Amino acid sequence: MDSPWYLLLVLTVALVQPTSGGHCQNGWAQFKSNCYYFSSIDATFKDAMISCISIGANLLEFHNKREEAWVDLQIKHRGYAKGVWLGYSDIQKEGHYVTMSNAEDLGYQNWHEGEPNDWQKNEHCAAIHFQKAGWVDYHCTAKYNYICKK
Repeated sequence: MDSPWYLLLVLTVALVQPTSGGHCQNGWAQFKSNCYYFSSIDATFKDAMISCISIGANLLEFHNKREEAWVDLQIKHRGYAKGVWLGYSDIQKEGHYVTMSNAEDLGYQNWHEGEPNDWQKNEHCAAIHFQKAGWVDYHCTAKYNYICKK
């Protein structure tokens, strides 16, 4: 189901969904029943979380592959160059990633092969990194774009 036709279908459905005047406020994009805010700046993991919370949302957490495919298209459309923070961390217990919104175990996961690896014992925050297929763990002080979801 990862064919170019599937991605075209996801994009088409996303374009048909209302992005203002409907469920989501101006400046937010809608996919299914959620609204997404795409940052125009880079931020550390902590600053990204604070920014999302300040607008009544959480840092991006995925529910399934379809949602991730839609977000991936949005990221490419916006020209993000480095990566995007995800709302997951293992700061409390090394190797045990949980959601930042409610400290629950991850349901859907899409780690890049060999990740998370806690390289140099200093990677505790999850991100989509554009040079790898799938998610990576990264040092939380790096600056990436972020996506807020509500």
